[in-house]
Amino acid sequence: MLFYNISPTSSVLPKCRDKIFGAAVDLGTTHIRVTLWDMQKRVRLSGRFGVNPQISFGSDVLTRIAAAAESEDILSTILELSQNTIRDEIRNMAVKLELNYSDIRHIVIVGNSSMLALLSGKNYKELLMPQNWIKDIDISPDDPLQLSRSWGFEDNTCIELIEPVGGFVGSDIIAGLLATRLVESDIPSLLIDFGTNSEIALWDGITLWLTSAAGGPAFEKVGIYGSDIVDIIAELLKNSIIKPNGRFTD
Repeated sequence: MLFYNISPTSSVLPKCRDKIFGAAVDLGTTHIRVTLWDMQKRVRLSGRFGVNPQISFGSDVLTRIAAAAESEDILSTILELSQNTIRDEIRNMAVKLELNYSDIRHIVIVGNSSMLALLSGKNYKELLMPQNWIKDIDISPDDPLQLSRSWGFEDNTCIELIEPVGGFVGSDIIAGLLATRLVESDIPSLLIDFGTNSEIALWDGITLWLTSAAGGPAFEKVGIYGSDIVDIIAELLKNSIIKPNGRFTD
């Protein structure tokens, strides 16, 4: 599996006891992004991203969940694919940086609701039923220490899955809201996380509105992914093919 290095940037990580090094994970339907941090200096050390190997069980979230619901064996395989990828990439970065693997004490994972549920193996079937699409989905592992141990960490390493907002609105949009500080201004603003599961946050200056839509199937049949859409819009704007309001100039 091919993962790509990402240039370091600055940010703020959650607090954790005995923090030395930590990892941040964005678990997407199509891609997984993992970054390693020095949590004392609050400096990003390395980053990797690549294709989520679960894609072999379906390119969209509902197909993947339906596959997991067929049997415990398929669910186990799907769980292992994402868990092993995250674990291996953290190990690869630690080895490359000559860090002690046991010094990685905090791993924070955000993602859309389906991917988090399939990572923990909990309540993923609820997302197959439309009546649950506007409800809270509990994706917290029944035994968080079991996940840490299966990844080769000691009990003092905490792996934290950030709870989704509800339905198909995951916790990755929360990371985007924190990074952009969207709600700290009284100016109405819109944040769009393009992806296989696209999420939209609208801040009207008083209330934050959140929703999601299946963005992937609309574009991926012609090989266009979320980040490609952003690049296309940027190029159209730069070449004056569209106006700043999104309308075509011609």
